[in-house]
Amino acid sequence: MNKIFYSKPSFTDSTWALLAITRFLLALVVMISIGHLSDFTSEGSIFNYLKDFGGKTAVMVFLMVSGISVGYSYSENKNGFFKRRFLRIYPLYFMAILGTVILQFYVGSPYHVNNSMVFVAAGNATSIANFLLLQGVVALNIMYNSPVWSLSVEVFLYMMLPIFFILRTRFLYLIVIISLFFYIGHSYLPSISLFGFQHLMYAWPFILGFIITVRKKSWSIIPFILLGTYGIYYNFLNGTVFEKYSYVWFFFSVILIFIILYTKLNLSKRYLTFLNFLGTISYPMYLVHIPLYIFLYHLGIRESYLFVLLVILICIPINYIFDVWFKKIFWKPLVNYIETRVKEFKLKRISNKISKA
Repeated sequence: MNKIFYSKPSFTDSTWALLAITRFLLALVVMISIGHLSDFTSEGSIFNYLKDFGGKTAVMVFLMVSGISVGYSYSENKNGFFKRRFLRIYPLYFMAILGTVILQFYVGSPYHVNNSMVFVAAGNATSIANFLLLQGVVALNIMYNSPVWSLSVEVFLYMMLPIFFILRTRFLYLIVIISLFFYIGHSYLPSISLFGFQHLMYAWPFILGFIITVRKKSWSIIPFILLGTYGIYYNFLNGTVFEKYSYVWFFFSVILIFIILYTKLNLSKRYLTFLNFLGTISYPMYLVHIPLYIFLYHLGIRESYLFVLLVILICIPINYIFDVWFKKIFWKPLVNYIETRVKEFKLKRISNKISKA
């Protein structure tokens, strides 16, 4: 067994590449399920069956993978962590929200899709809150790009990482239990879309991923994984989860993550490059697929396979332009400029205090 599996989670190049392709597959499920692909396109494709895997379930697995990766990043180098996360998340996110706001004006509001969906434009205050990642806290999610609700959750959990690091593991388990309690029982509570309720409700998979990476207690989280799987099944029975395979998809996705973390693999450079590339475009796929669906639908396209193919292909230049090129010429210089000015301001304050003393 020692020749096949590590005794602790590993983080080799092969590990990250396999987690990258996992993110791509999760993004694809989100595109098909949460993206309401069947409402935009003709019926009868295989995607109409894949949507039963569950988009929100895929988001929860996303959050677990995120807890694993950012927990590793923070433990390896705390200095500049939030700067790295900002540059990884926000430039593409900003352009996704900006593009969504422009799309609202372009196609109009309300916008009807196949007489089954109606999109209503967000007001100025809601749009600003979405730019600031405050959806679900002080404002609703922008409807023309509904999956971005999870980015607010994820960034909030990033901000909590320093606290998670100093908490004892037992207290992290307590937070997981509280989060699972609200997730499993949220159908019995009033519908709450504000005040960070979703941030608490979906915190548990992220924290479990964090525990795997940082606390090296993979096996101790199994009861919580089983409880979470039951919670998804329970919510399917009471009608708040609609995808019939969602709990199975979640359970086997987590098993896949465990296999990736513990199996000794050494993929060739060619495979590493390809898998990491797919992981890279998974983020724009997640962020912009619904605005692209609306735009393609507005152009008259109705074929489901063409929808998915075009979104994936369009996301390649979107990623390069806004997450590589524009980040290099605008966002990084901007962040460095602000960082320099803040340091100068702090030094000036210290100098003034010394001179007054």
